[in-house]
Amino acid sequence: QGRRYVGLDPSRQQYVEVSGLGDLNAQVTVACWARSTTATWNAAGCLVSRRPQWLLHPWLNPAQDKRLSFMVVDNTGAERTADVNLSSIPQFDLTQWHHYAGTYDASSGRISLYVDGLLVDTTDIGPGLLQTHTGPVGMGRDYTSTRYFDGAIDEVYLYDRVLDPDEILALTAGFDDDQDGMADEVERQIIRFSGTDPFQTLADVLPTDDFDSDGVSNGDEAVAGTDATSAADQFRILDAVGGVSNAPLRIVVEGRTGRTYSLQRGAPPDAPWSVVDQTGPLSSNAFIELAEPEPPTNNAAHYRSVVQ
Repeated sequence: QGRRYVGLDPSRQQYVEVSGLGDLNAQVTVACWARSTTATWNAAGCLVSRRPQWLLHPWLNPAQDKRLSFMVVDNTGAERTADVNLSSIPQFDLTQWHHYAGTYDASSGRISLYVDGLLVDTTDIGPGLLQTHTGPVGMGRDYTSTRYFDGAIDEVYLYDRVLDPDEILALTAGFDDDQDGMADEVERQIIRFSGTDPFQTLADVLPTDDFDSDGVSNGDEAVAGTDATSAADQFRILDAVGGVSNAPLRIVVEGRTGRTYSLQRGAPPDAPWSVVDQTGPLSSNAFIELAEPEPPTNNAAHYRSVVQ
């Protein structure tokens, strides 16, 4: 999908402020997409800020760094962080869209930091509430300071609970910034695994290429939901027969360990998909058959095979 983001110019001191939110001192998740205009952060503290309670922000230590931090302020006033130097992530480019998220759980005292849906750091500070605060949240500004973000911000989310890793990962899905028809989260995974012959940007990863050389293109693996960086994880339909004039429909799939495969039926134009046959999760690699013994008599059905 396309983006409807907010572009921010620090020379004009642009930012977004949201007021009227409740206290978030027991459990909180802060998440946003951001794209920097500059190759390194232009200022600290300026993604999503609610000083003096928490702050999802660039941390310039030293200056002109790519460090990212989720900072919380405990009930003694001490600042505690989970952080990562984004330079340690292969081919990480701040001028591309990336997803950043931080969580804090007072019951465990754990601070967690995520980049592009993946957990990159945790810090345990011991159970305890954060500073009580119900003031505004600043987006694109280090709130209570004069530091402003040079770039763009999109899809800012605040939760009064701790999202689990699967929920964080789900926030990163659904974008195609290079408009090549392949989900960006698949392209980012390939960029990270590209090793000595690195891809630099989303546009470098082509749907028609086959990064893991398993005989299935990057684009097809993105559609199937398999791992485009692992030849051991693929989705290939080896045979399909029937389904015409109410004849039984049968497909044969090259199944992989740990995966679940289903044959689903839907009626045009917008009826929900229903599972007609399913196998898995598989304990080992195997050829599996999925079948619909009695297709609808009016032939008004569409079929798809799904791997999970």
